[in-house]
Amino acid sequence: MAFYLQLRLSLKLEDFQGALDAAEALLRLQPTADQKKGLHKLCAQLSYRMNAFDKAVDYVVQWEKEASQDEKKGESYAQLLSLVAYSKWRSDEVKASVPWMRRAFKESPTKDRGNFLLSAWQTLQDEKAELQFLPVMIRNWGDSLYWARLGALRYERGEFQSAYQILSSAEKSGKLSNQMLPMLLDLSLKEECAGKTLVLLKKYRTEIPVETAAALHLNAALKLGLTQEALEALGRVSELEAKRKDKNASRSLCLRRTQARLAFAEENWRLAKSSMLALAADETDPKAADSWRILAGIAAFELADYDEAKQVWERVKEADLRSTAEVWIKQAEFMSDS
Repeated sequence: MAFYLQLRLSLKLEDFQGALDAAEALLRLQPTADQKKGLHKLCAQLSYRMNAFDKAVDYVVQWEKEASQDEKKGESYAQLLSLVAYSKWRSDEVKASVPWMRRAFKESPTKDRGNFLLSAWQTLQDEKAELQFLPVMIRNWGDSLYWARLGALRYERGEFQSAYQILSSAEKSGKLSNQMLPMLLDLSLKEECAGKTLVLLKKYRTEIPVETAAALHLNAALKLGLTQEALEALGRVSELEAKRKDKNASRSLCLRRTQARLAFAEENWRLAKSSMLALAADETDPKAADSWRILAGIAAFELADYDEAKQVWERVKEADLRSTAEVWIKQAEFMSDS
C-alpha cells in the first residue's frame, strides 16, 4: 500500500525517478498478471523520461511477452513501439530504431512517425528506403517537403524524367516550394519541354530570381527556335552580366557570340555586323576571327553597304576561308557597279 501511495504522489509531483522506484518496488511484490502488464508499461514510460533507454526497451519487451494479441493493436500499442524506436535513436542505435518505428507506423500511421523514419533513413544514407516510403507520405499528407525530397533524390540519381514528372505533379497540386522551382525549370529544358518552361516563367515571374529567369528564358527560346524572343532575353542576360561584380570573361564572350548568331538569324543586320566585327577584333584564333568577318561582311552586304562589306572581306587571310571571301568580294563589286 505504501509503494502504491508513493507512486501516486510521485506522479502527481512529477518526480519521475521516485515514481519509477515505487513502480519497480510494486513489481517485486508479485502483482497479478494485469497489474504486472500495467506496471511494465508504466516503468517503460518512466525509464524513458529518466533517460534510462535500455531499461525502457527491456520493459516494453517484457510487456510484449505478457500482452494478448488484442492488446497489441491500435494507437496505444504503437506508442510503446515508438518509445522503443526513440530509445534506440537516443542511444545512437539509429539502424536498430527503424524496425520498431516501422511496426509503429504500420499499426497507427502518423506524420511524426513517418518523419522519424525519413530522418533515420537520411542519417543512414538509405536512399532506396526513402524513395519507397516518400510516396506513402505524399499520399497521406502531401507536404511540399516530401515532394521536394522525392524530386531531388530522383534528380541526384540522374533520373531526370522521373524527377520532372514528380515536380510537375507537385506544381499542379500546388505543393511545389519556391526553392524547387529552378529545378523544375531546369528539368523542363532537359526533357525537351521548353514550352512548359516559358509557361512556368510567366506564372512564377515574381518568385524566380531575375538572373535565373533571364537565363532560362534565353535557353527555352533558343530550344524553341524563337530567335527574336531569344534575342530579347539575351539582352536582359547581358544587362545583368554587366552589373555583376564577379564578371567572367568566358561567360561574357559566350553571351556576345550567342547575341551575334541570333541577330544574324533574325536578320537584324546592324546588330549582327557590329557584334561580329567586335568579336573578330577580340578573337585570338585567326580562323575564328575570319569566320566572324565573313558573317559581318554578309551583314554589311544585306545593308547595301557594299564598300564596307568588301573592306571586311579583304581582311580575311585564312586559306580555308579566303576563297569564300573572294566570291563575296566579286559580288560586292558587281553590286557597287550596278
